[in-house]
Amino acid sequence: MRMRDYRLPDRMQLEFERLWKEEALKMTEIASGQARDLFVREYVNVDAPFSLLDYTMTEGKARGKKRRKKAFLNVAFSYAGEVMEAQGEGSGPLEALTNAMISSCGIDVRVLDYSLHGVKDGADAEVAAYLQLIDGQTGYMTYGAGQNGNTVMASILAFFSALNRLERKQSQADKV
Repeated sequence: MRMRDYRLPDRMQLEFERLWKEEALKMTEIASGQARDLFVREYVNVDAPFSLLDYTMTEGKARGKKRRKKAFLNVAFSYAGEVMEAQGEGSGPLEALTNAMISSCGIDVRVLDYSLHGVKDGADAEVAAYLQLIDGQTGYMTYGAGQNGNTVMASILAFFSALNRLERKQSQADKV
């Protein structure tokens, strides 16, 4: 399945195709662009119950013998309306964000897959970031996508989208 602007990773493509087939069975008529609309609604910049409010990132040298560069991330977000803050460090922004969420919220997630590509050219250029998370407690895995003019912001939005989709999967499993 090809969608204008988006080049989904193979495993994300399979996940989305299952969702698309479920939705297509409910439709009496399929119009052009409906797959893309569903993808955007279900995967791109999903902002509930976790919603990114702001972040700052700095880079510096890590403490210790190896003295590698590290990313230090402060993130402000809301969860179900409650404003929270978290800090983390890692080898890059996504590892720093993952560590921040683990240490501040006890969220046991790990990034399994990550990719990005350009979706718009010129002065209003944007990137799409795709990120797969696994929940260490339930084993649930899902993708999220973020789209923004800033690659770090698109990546963070993809993380929050995947986190929200994991939360949705957990709440659906709890209802069963």
